[in-house]
Amino acid sequence: MSLQPIPADWLTSVCRLLRGNPAAVIFTKECHRRWSREFPDAFRFHLEAAFLALLRSGSVYGCPVTLSFPPGTTWEFFFQFHNEKLYGKILLSLNRERLLILSAHRPERPTLQCE
Repeated sequence: MSLQPIPADWLTSVCRLLRGNPAAVIFTKECHRRWSREFPDAFRFHLEAAFLALLRSGSVYGCPVTLSFPPGTTWEFFFQFHNEKLYGKILLSLNRERLLILSAHRPERPTLQCE
């Protein structure tokens, strides 16, 4: 398998929640811990802005990720923050009203799962 375009409807829903509903955006404890450790001077809104910069950029490529729980649609991708390549993984709930930010950190490997 190779990188795939992330569907526009997923991108639109994720951007809507990142822009306008902070209560609907949940970070896992591990994601928050790693983000805070790797970027101690950055805040949550910096990460959200970095996600938005990528997701609004037009054609965005990544890999779909299958999770057994919680239900939703998950994509992994690379994004930029402070001119660094970072790994991100976001789950959009089935009703498209919640986001679970699973990962936002320096990559542990040079490629995504489907590359």
